[in-house]
Amino acid sequence: MAVRIIKLDSGARRAIPILVMVCALLATFFALKWFIADAAVGNVSQRDVAEVLVYLAPDNPITHNALALILEKSFTEEDLKLSLLHYKKAVELSPYDYRFWLNLGVATDKYADSAEAELYLRKAVELAPHYARARWALGNNLLRQGKTEEAINEIKQAIEADKQISVAAVAVLWQFLNGDYQKILMYIGDSSEARLALSSVLARDGREEEAFLVWNELSLIEKKESELSKELLNHFISKRKFHMALKMLKQMGDQELDFEKIRNPSFEEVIKTKGENIFDWRITDGLSPQIGINRDQKMNGEQSLFMFFDGAEPGNLRFIEQTIAVSPNTEYKLKFFFRTNLKSQNTMFWQIIDANTDKMLGRTDYLMASSDWMLMETSFKTEDKTEAVILRLAYQPCPSPNCSISGKVWFDDFKLEK
Repeated sequence: MAVRIIKLDSGARRAIPILVMVCALLATFFALKWFIADAAVGNVSQRDVAEVLVYLAPDNPITHNALALILEKSFTEEDLKLSLLHYKKAVELSPYDYRFWLNLGVATDKYADSAEAELYLRKAVELAPHYARARWALGNNLLRQGKTEEAINEIKQAIEADKQISVAAVAVLWQFLNGDYQKILMYIGDSSEARLALSSVLARDGREEEAFLVWNELSLIEKKESELSKELLNHFISKRKFHMALKMLKQMGDQELDFEKIRNPSFEEVIKTKGENIFDWRITDGLSPQIGINRDQKMNGEQSLFMFFDGAEPGNLRFIEQTIAVSPNTEYKLKFFFRTNLKSQNTMFWQIIDANTDKMLGRTDYLMASSDWMLMETSFKTEDKTEAVILRLAYQPCPSPNCSISGKVWFDDFKLEK
């Protein structure tokens, strides 16, 4: 059988590699456009740049999503409609990426139709069932549509997936259920995350007593390790709810704290420039006077508080103070021992300030030079709303331009008595 050989002319032979090269260049060009658009989109904040990236890579869902995010921020009706179109385009180009479904659902819920948004959000949850933000968005959508039972189930699963959502979730349910925290716990479960979040929301609503009761049901470890516990404590302090703050600290394991009691009265424990809690001794920042612990001079225990004044003016001196939880409408007597070789007279005293009103309730006499330990005492009475007082070392303002305080002072054995 004869074999026929087909020969290509030289022009055809030359065209094939050229065609291959052109195809490769085109593929490289389009891939490069996609890559540039993909890399640049993360830093896009201007509309015109985002539009250029969409032009360069019209089949890249990320560019459409980025442009949609920017258009959404303009809040004009035309841009919001255009934003939804680009979100939808991103979904069409990448139908298995939950992020694009989620963004489309959230935007549709805000600016279009809740029922339509529900479909998109359900798709996001289907693609990423363990992603908290998707369930959180769907739960909010269902709640607004009145599908309460299913909504709360989604919100509960969102909390389980991401503990940081708990406060926002409880806040939403708080409004929906008109502040009925028993129902909130019934709906989302009596977990530690739910209780911590609920106590935070109760406190923000001014219901500090209930906030403490909900928080107090937690275990010791849950109380100590949660950041929300610290936030709740700081809330009580900022609102001057000192009784609640002290109860919290005691429940978190600080059994040395107590009402109507000066903490570390003989300075046997370390004193820090910034106390670990508001009921510790606190020393303000500064260089003068030098403040430390002295073991050579003590009235009670193993050491005393020592202060060395090197001639600085009273206005430039740092001070030491402690906040003490007390009862309202109660008479107290403050006692302590001191010794000093101060060269300046009538310059230093202790004052008692109402921590709730900043009003001075009492003060001691000036410290007088004494080579031996002397007892100092003074009386004061708290007011109707007093929950705590601040015991603070104070300095008399200078009567003349060139006055200063020089010498040493020791303090020991502070007591507060009724």
